[in-house]
Amino acid sequence: MDIYLWIILIAIAAGLIQGLSGFGGAALAMPLFTLLMDLQSSVVLVTLLSLIIGALNLWALRRGRWHIAHLHRLLMSAVFGIVVGVFSLIVVPEQVLLWILGLLLVGQGVYGLSRFAMPRLSGTRLAYPIGAVAGWLSATVGVPGPPVIVYVAMQAWLPAERKGVMVAFLMLLAVLTAGGHAAMGLTTSTVLLYFLFASPPLMLATLIGIRVFDRMGVQGQAQLVNLILLVVGVLLIYEAFVR
Repeated sequence: MDIYLWIILIAIAAGLIQGLSGFGGAALAMPLFTLLMDLQSSVVLVTLLSLIIGALNLWALRRGRWHIAHLHRLLMSAVFGIVVGVFSLIVVPEQVLLWILGLLLVGQGVYGLSRFAMPRLSGTRLAYPIGAVAGWLSATVGVPGPPVIVYVAMQAWLPAERKGVMVAFLMLLAVLTAGGHAAMGLTTSTVLLYFLFASPPLMLATLIGIRVFDRMGVQGQAQLVNLILLVVGVLLIYEAFVR
């Protein structure tokens, strides 16, 4: 099958997942893109697509509560993580990064499916390390969501507020990461062409997912996404092992 058709199909799946739950789109797309292209190109492409996903989700949640103090601290430390992460993407062997990505997805899936009750966190003291780790993951494997999911789960917020903070942070993180990739010359013309093909179906699928969000149980959405990520993570670990 033509690579452009596969890219479109992956973009549709990622958009539906992201629109439904507010997370998981990049986590699903990243390992699938690595089956079509090298890891660097996959990370850059997912980061660019995250800009579209984030913008659409932000618009849908524009009347939400953003918890600016948390976002500010997360972003401050994320800048450091992105700088380190961009260089890591260049120098760290691809197989090592695939292992990290696979273990990350498995961990997120197991955590989500186990329904483990996180302790409540008062204040923003964990925002700095969480932001730094998310920034590094964003630049190296294109999946910054898991530590952010844990962080918002520890806050005494409503589900819509958790989704809003996640979406806002991941959107701004994608902007910073895309800038870092471009500055280091990782954003090639081929990746930009893939991005142009993937953008329209991604936007349509994300909008559909957002519309379905209010008609589907929040717990049902999360369980479905976590199960998918667990399966994809196991497959990615196998891919990294056989390389």
